[in-house]
Amino acid sequence: MNPLAPRDPQEIDGHRLLGRLGEGGQGVVYLAEAPDGRKVAVKVLHGGLDGAFKREVSAARKVAPFCTAQVLEVGDDYVVTEFIDGPSLRDAVEEDGPLAGAALYRLSVGTATALAAIHQAGIVHRDFKPGNVLLGPDGPRVIDFGIARHADATASVSGSIVGTPSYMAPEQFSTRSVTSAADVFAWAATIAYAANGNPPYGQDSIPAVMHRLLTAEPDLGLIDQPLRGLLARCLAKEPEARPSARDVLISLLENTGPGVDALALGRATAVEASLDDDRTVRWTTLRLTPYTEPGRRRRSRKLPFVAAVAAGVLVAGGGGIALVQLSGDRSTDSLAASTTPESSADFAKAVETAVVGAKTANVKVEGGLENSLEQLEAEGRLDHGNGRKTNYDVSVSNPAAPDESINPRRLMLIGDEAYSQEIGWGSKQVGDFLSHKGDPYLDLLLLNRWVSSPQNLVALLRNTTSFTHTKDQATWTLSGEAQGASLAEDPAVGAFYEGTGGSGLTVSFTILLSAGHLPRSLDLNLRTAVNGGETFYKSFYKVAYDGWGTSGTIAKPY
Repeated sequence: MNPLAPRDPQEIDGHRLLGRLGEGGQGVVYLAEAPDGRKVAVKVLHGGLDGAFKREVSAARKVAPFCTAQVLEVGDDYVVTEFIDGPSLRDAVEEDGPLAGAALYRLSVGTATALAAIHQAGIVHRDFKPGNVLLGPDGPRVIDFGIARHADATASVSGSIVGTPSYMAPEQFSTRSVTSAADVFAWAATIAYAANGNPPYGQDSIPAVMHRLLTAEPDLGLIDQPLRGLLARCLAKEPEARPSARDVLISLLENTGPGVDALALGRATAVEASLDDDRTVRWTTLRLTPYTEPGRRRRSRKLPFVAAVAAGVLVAGGGGIALVQLSGDRSTDSLAASTTPESSADFAKAVETAVVGAKTANVKVEGGLENSLEQLEAEGRLDHGNGRKTNYDVSVSNPAAPDESINPRRLMLIGDEAYSQEIGWGSKQVGDFLSHKGDPYLDLLLLNRWVSSPQNLVALLRNTTSFTHTKDQATWTLSGEAQGASLAEDPAVGAFYEGTGGSGLTVSFTILLSAGHLPRSLDLNLRTAVNGGETFYKSFYKVAYDGWGTSGTIAKPY
């Protein structure tokens, strides 16, 4: 949980806000204390409850309460739900590494139980993934029904792709109807991620993931039988070949004869299963080395839809679907290849690749010149693109300022164009340099980009003169030092480092990365020598990133 931002309210209709649980494209989620003293989650929507969110609330209320966060109250622009005290599966794997043994079996049974209950209520979730599974003390809960549909509603991709590519079924990339079978496919991809730390079709660039998903067999890593076979059936290309969620649950529980309530048994097993149970051991055995099929790897039969676009893959863009040509000199195997980075240059490439694939994130920045009135606080979203400047939608302020900039102001930075909510989203060209006289907010906005952009992380790693790296479970810690003279030559961030001190500048940094090389935080220390080295100016910045791939792209406000 993060503390409340300066712009956040202290209370919403009698619910005292305690902190921020997260922020995404729809709005902000707060931890709050209800009037009766219990902890609840309050989700405040940007612009009020639109049709999509009303659909989410309606779907969540139809599902059995044990498998999702119960909706407790709905207001004009907010919804209050049960607070699930536990991390998401995605965060748990990133922090502590893949699951095994009883934990993996409980997750498999608990999520299959939840999915069976969701389908029993007539709902197709359509975005089942590790980030939407919360690991509560009484078993996993499935959240975020924002794109759910009633099972008898026809859902197909006619205008845009909806979901998270690494966990989407092949039919979700075509004009075919999306049924509950797509959720079963996503469940299997999620369990494979939990066991291996990676989804079965990768999580790098969207075209690469989609190409593998549509044409290749899943990589199930260390998972052994019988779980391996069950996941493989659930990942069948044709939806008709996949088992139902209830059949998946019955397979996991093994002994469910006539009269047995599979949902009740599944719910109990999700909480109580232990390694003392032979069934648990049987379903969660992992191989000591990666599983490989004998002989050449078998290619799956292409779907009719794939044959029509054999030279490319589909990606969502704007209001429609775009066909993206796959580069002729890069094979699927090279796209899927992964090696452990060793040098700073290796990590620079790994970060660049991971960020291009994830694209968006929530970001929070604070810091400035030591013992001065030049300070920065920024919080919002970033949208990174390969070959272009990182775009931002953030609230910025200078908490030490003697002028108006002490008050947060929401700004968007798209390319070299800044947009201000304060003036009805009017725009202004900002270029690459600070000192926009008369508007300190523009300086804060640009400083936020220089410090927190993925380009800065890559530049630091490419230009470091001393470098160390360690890995603690699922977190990489990278530390190094770089000289301002070399950083000033970098085409992406050189203007910032030249203006900060150039040849008299020494930069030290510590970067935390997830196991998949996505940035979690940056500590940046700048030391500028003046007066022949007799005096030093010091600046310190801290950057925190989360929600990679989930925070939504940033577009012009009009």
